[in-house]
Amino acid sequence: MKLEIVIPAYNEEAAIEAIVRRCLDARQTIIAETPVDEVSVTVVSDGSTDRTEELARAFEPEIRVIAYEKNRGYGAAIKTGFAAGDGELVSFLDADGTCDPEFFAPMVKALLEQEADLSLGSRMGPQSRMPKVRRLGNRIWRMLINWMAQADISDAASGMRVIRRDALPLLEPLPDGLHYTPTMSCRAALDARLSMVEIPMAYEERVGRSKLSVVRDGLRFLKTILDVGLTYQPFRLISVPGLALLVLAFLLFLPVVLYYVQTRRIEEGEIYRILTVLVAATAGLQMFLAGLAGERAVDIVHPKKWHGGRFLVWLKGALTQKRLLLIAGLLVVVALALNARGLWTYVSTGYVRQHWSRAAIGGLLTLTGLQCFAAAVLDRTLRLLAGLAATTGPGSPTDP
Repeated sequence: MKLEIVIPAYNEEAAIEAIVRRCLDARQTIIAETPVDEVSVTVVSDGSTDRTEELARAFEPEIRVIAYEKNRGYGAAIKTGFAAGDGELVSFLDADGTCDPEFFAPMVKALLEQEADLSLGSRMGPQSRMPKVRRLGNRIWRMLINWMAQADISDAASGMRVIRRDALPLLEPLPDGLHYTPTMSCRAALDARLSMVEIPMAYEERVGRSKLSVVRDGLRFLKTILDVGLTYQPFRLISVPGLALLVLAFLLFLPVVLYYVQTRRIEEGEIYRILTVLVAATAGLQMFLAGLAGERAVDIVHPKKWHGGRFLVWLKGALTQKRLLLIAGLLVVVALALNARGLWTYVSTGYVRQHWSRAAIGGLLTLTGLQCFAAAVLDRTLRLLAGLAATTGPGSPTDP
């Protein structure tokens, strides 16, 4: 079994020699403690403008050196290193000296013993010397990923990992920039075909200046994590906030309903509350139904390949096309009945003689009904597309 170690390096002349030597020295430990019998080291100089490439080439032919003229990005360098090798296991670590290459041994061991696809070294333990700002950012990313995937990742952006080569296609697409690692963590956590194991490791202060921008790269991390989440768990990202808005609308409207039951009237000052309820309920329902539609689309791309939870499975089965159309029809009928007298007087006299609350509530019911109608049409469209995706020949799709 062969392990490929890839070292992406961009202007790391102060650290590249030391990390290469440490990787070469670690080969004996890795081979002695794991089933690995061969270890190769590849340095990818990612458009470095200093002496990184020159210093790395001094170790040839004991290592492989790949160099770009222009910077392509951290993730692109790792992908290039992976593509250049042929080992059953691929790995990478940063060139800045923060990680100990000998730690590849327990990572490989854990990967094989637990039959995982990905093993990463967690830098969040007590021995870590990670800067406080980066530690805070890492906690934010891991909390978001864990919430979406119902996982328990401790270090979403670890720069030291071991991966089975045959698992790489399942992790794609991955970005070329520094957000390569959190994206990989997110995909591994969300895709039920992949399993991941974490091993606590020491983390030292880097040699040289960091290339990471806390704000710029932090926003990239966030965008990428949200994008991956939308491709696997749109319900959690969209529908859950939508449900929160629906609950808020209900709680705001409940006092109005109770007061009306007791007094048979709605005070004029409640117009602002009811308008707020209208906006919150409409937006909440729209987000809720959009999340469900997203889950239908995910079913087409990832059929039975991710974990959605029992509630989501039940919900998708309960809110069928026919039921959504029935709900839409009932809501519109109720809205018309509530405003029938006002509509009649307007048609016959040109004036509206009814309380404004009836028009507001009727408008809310009508908007809700139209949203349910649109959701039913979209549900039908996605089911037809699912039938097309399941069809192996050029014939007509099976009617779902």
